[in-house]
Amino acid sequence: NEGKCFLVDVLVASRTRKSKKAVNALTLEKNTLAVKADQLIEEARKDAESARTEAEQAKKEAEAIRNGVDRKIEQNNAIWEKTFHQLMSFIKGVLTQTMMIQEMKAHHDVVST
Repeated sequence: NEGKCFLVDVLVASRTRKSKKAVNALTLEKNTLAVKADQLIEEARKDAESARTEAEQAKKEAEAIRNGVDRKIEQNNAIWEKTFHQLMSFIKGVLTQTMMIQEMKAHHDVVST
């Protein structure tokens, strides 16, 4: 009977080792998957952070361009306003001279007759 007990003990020990190996293999696979999942989550977080940073940079660049355009518009408006006033002064001068010439002609015509 002692031989049968030894054989049972060997079989039990063998199955226990196989069970522990299976449990260890499952635990290793589970831990490997958990590490891969953590890596994927971290990579996704970094990608999201990078995209957010790029979007913020794009907003800053767009704002800088908009400010530059606004400044250029203000400069152009100032130039046009100055040019308009110079043109109006020139026209006023021409009209004044034209009126003076007409008055001189009218005075000359009156004196001549």
